[in-house]
Amino acid sequence: RFEQAQHAFQVATSLAPDYAPAYNEWGNVLLDTGRYLAALDFYNRSLAIDESRAVVHHNRGVCCRLLGRREDAIANFRKAMSINAGYTYSIEELAREELARL
Repeated sequence: RFEQAQHAFQVATSLAPDYAPAYNEWGNVLLDTGRYLAALDFYNRSLAIDESRAVVHHNRGVCCRLLGRREDAIANFRKAMSINAGYTYSIEELAREELARL
């Protein structure tokens, strides 16, 4: 399935190289397979194209948390919430981070 996802990403970006959601989705594939640094790179690419999507900031935050970059994670969750105040996933992640500090 990884190869199929990779092929789909390559086709999508060859047809629309500036389609930010494709980079986010490929970042998710990499994140799900434990390739955190590579995932971070694709979230950054997605944000370089379109920084207005809360979901990408959130996903970048999850990636940073998994890499042990807690402050970067919190900043990304907060950024997601500044774009969409009701972004439940980031609200939950921030609550989890606050509990971990206690």
